[in-house]
Formats: sequence, C-alpha cells, structure tokens
Amino acid sequence: MSKEFLIHVICNGKVFIELVANHIPRIDDEVRIENKIYKVTKVVWCFDEVLSSGMSRVNMAVTEVEL
Repeated sequence: MSKEFLIHVICNGKVFIELVANHIPRIDDEVRIENKIYKVTKVVWCFDEVLSSGMSRVNMAVTEVEL
C-alpha cells in the first residue's frame, strides 16, 4: 500500500494547483504540470496540519522553465 501526499504547488507566491501524488519531488527536480515544465525550488512539509484523509501535506514552490 503506497502513501499519498497532498501537494500545494506554489508559483509566484500563489497556490496554482493541488495535486495528490505517491512521491514528493525534491529541490532541483523538474516536473511537468498542465503541459508546462517547472523546476522545484523549495519543499516544505506541513507537519502542523492533520488531514482527515490521513494524507500528509506538502508545499512545493516551483518556477517555470523556459524551453
């Protein structure tokens, strides 16, 4: 059984999408979201929040990568 994480993806200081994933990208990873490429710049685990679903929550800051 794999664990799921709720990720708030933040770009330009605003949450622009919430994702549920089985893993958390690390700093400097590149991810594709809605057909755009982003570089992960920060990952913050939100241990002070308890979600009723049992999921852990993470804030993930990204910047758009120009191709």
